Amino acid sequence: MNSTRIAPAALAGAARMLEAVDLHVDPLPTIGPTEEAGILIEMFDGTQIRSAEILSSGEIELFHMRIDDAGGTHLKTQDSESAARFLMGRS
Repeated sequence: MNSTRIAPAALAGAARMLEAVDLHVDPLPTIGPTEEAGILIEMFDGTQIRSAEILSSGEIELFHMRIDDAGGTHLKTQDSESAARFLMGRS
């Protein structure tokens, strides 16, 4: 199995972000590594998907799309608290 180590900046960014995420929600977010040494956190409730990809640099790319939307919204940030609010739909 060929795998890439998660970058320390991505781990630190994901940890800061998850501290601000309400983990008493249903469904819970899914979390996994990316091929680029980052971490992807996604939330899907059946009507929309929200995701945060923490890059190896620590920068956070945010994405939101409703199932009836063709494009979605893409944003970038360094602020883990605002990224957590975005992921929870509170931004």
